[in-house]
Amino acid sequence: MGGRFMVGPPLEPGGLPRQNALTRQIVGRSPFWLSTRLAPVGELLALPMASPRGPLDDMPDSAIEKRAAARRGEVLERSPVAEAPDEGPSEDDLDRFNRTWGTDYPTWERLTAVGRWDKLLQPETQPDELAALNDGFVCRVAAQYFRVCHEAIRQHDPNHLIMGCRFAGYAPRPVIESMGDYVDVVSYNNYDVLPPEDRLCEIHEWTGKPVLLTEFSFKAQDSGLPNTHGAGEPVATQQDRADHYARYVKALVKLPYMVGFHWFKYADQPAEGRFDGENSNYGLVRLDDTAYTELTERMQAVNPTLDTMHTAANRPG
Repeated sequence: MGGRFMVGPPLEPGGLPRQNALTRQIVGRSPFWLSTRLAPVGELLALPMASPRGPLDDMPDSAIEKRAAARRGEVLERSPVAEAPDEGPSEDDLDRFNRTWGTDYPTWERLTAVGRWDKLLQPETQPDELAALNDGFVCRVAAQYFRVCHEAIRQHDPNHLIMGCRFAGYAPRPVIESMGDYVDVVSYNNYDVLPPEDRLCEIHEWTGKPVLLTEFSFKAQDSGLPNTHGAGEPVATQQDRADHYARYVKALVKLPYMVGFHWFKYADQPAEGRFDGENSNYGLVRLDDTAYTELTERMQAVNPTLDTMHTAANRPG
């Protein structure tokens, strides 16, 4: 399966024009392929939604809204009227805000003049109304992100699938629910020993879309590499890698909404670490291009059986 990387700033002011410009630039020249034997079928959003500290999919729900709102107080100012964003905040909304957050701001102007939003965003307890506001805020940011990316891609490339943003193992429910109207496939990375069936099922149910596993892998201690940086816990031997691979993909193809997977990656990472320090035995081959035959031979044996297994496991009745 192939795809093109799409990178852009859809949450910033003027996000759609800037995303359009980047999309034209990328679509209009030779694409950067992920990996493919066939014609490309889809686009991947290369960067996950960003919060002030890091990707949304790497942070627990409460931290997402707090840090994002601390950076963008103007969004929080309007959060009590999120269902009517064009009408502007009213005095009733300000009363509701004060009750929810335990504050006593007399006007919206005083509220927006607060210099340190993190002081406001650390209540001792979070009432139900506050939790609802938090979810509403994240939903609104997520919908904007996926809408802008969707519109920009569709304007310049109407014929390929939009395959999500490769969630790195986690995303809040409001984010997942917000993306359903704007993607054709949800992409998800996972480094557990077995597929996270409950989580994958939730993603499918919340979006109504199929799911593509865009990263998984196993690394072994007998490779001679440090394996100290990079996702997943190391197994003991290359034979264990092969066994884990077979067990993982056979479990994955039993899920009817799964449409494929990507192994990470073709070649090992260097012992000295790549650009971000990862130094693990993820490869099908070593850096000298010699294959880990226990793994590659198991893949050659298992992979041709997966389509039949998928069909049989998901046949009605």
